[in-house]
This record gives sequence, C-alpha cells and structure tokens, in this order.
Amino acid sequence: MATAASTISRGSGASATGPSLEGFVLIQNAMRRKEQVWGYLDGQCVRFCPHALGWRDAEPYVLGLLMVPRHDPPTEGGGWEWLLKWRWIRLADLHIPCTRKGEWVTSPREQRPPASFLSVVYQELE
Repeated sequence: MATAASTISRGSGASATGPSLEGFVLIQNAMRRKEQVWGYLDGQCVRFCPHALGWRDAEPYVLGLLMVPRHDPPTEGGGWEWLLKWRWIRLADLHIPCTRKGEWVTSPREQRPPASFLSVVYQELE
C-alpha cells in the first residue's frame, strides 16, 4: 500500500506548490525502511531510492537513485529492467510523493554524488 504526502502547507511557511513537512518526513521514513519513493518530477512519473536528505541553503533536497524504465533491450548478459541514474531532487519540485515497497537499489558511497552538495546533511545512508 502506498503512503502519500500532502503538498499543502500546514503553517510551515511553504507555499501550496512548495515542499511540505509531510514530504520531508515521508522521505526520511522511506530511507529508514528502505522503500521506494514515487512521485512526479518535471511532469514525469518517477521512482527512486532515497539515500541522503538535507538542505542546500534554505531548500530541502534528497539524493535519489532514479529507476528509469529501459526502452532498449538489455545488452548481452544484461538483465536490468531499469536504467539507474543519481540525481539531487529539490523537494519543492517533487509532486504527490508516496512510498511503496519494492526493490531497494544502491551503490557504494564512493560511487554516489557527494553529500557536500548540501549545506546541512540531515540523514545519509551508508
């Protein structure tokens, strides 16, 4: 079952289209439970595994390993149904987020974009 977060502000100072406290907590819990986050980004449905959460200046961001559907057949020996792509996502740009159980995908910390992108790191997975 999916868990959704409202994008409407509840006195946090965020606008109706900005990040919500519920969205921040939803991603924090997804990291703790190693669940996928689904939502809309740039008008496209996205799913990702969150790995770091914090702020860059006053904006909250999450580092997600996006799971992009493969449109071409896998190369010889490959069996991945998804192409994987790291991306820092500004929470204000993530719409209607929800969590779902699913395959958790990760890589060693050395292969991820550095958390130094953030001014303040709130949570980062090993």
